[in-house]
Amino acid sequence: MTVNEIAEKLDLAQSVVSHQLAILREHQLISFNKKGKYVSYTLDDPHILSIIELTFDHVSHVIKHEPHHYNFR
Repeated sequence: MTVNEIAEKLDLAQSVVSHQLAILREHQLISFNKKGKYVSYTLDDPHILSIIELTFDHVSHVIKHEPHHYNFR
């Protein structure tokens, strides 16, 4: 996705997204591909996608407005 696409989906300013992407690139979590004046970004670490998927699985009850089913007692 491009910076503008990411910014639009997240409803954030392009400058905020660009700054965060620079940090992610610095830590080798994403990579980029430049074609002319357009730059697209992609996850560069498969572990990150796994973490994101696990996070969404864990909080899916919140997303679906359902109570969680964890019993810690």
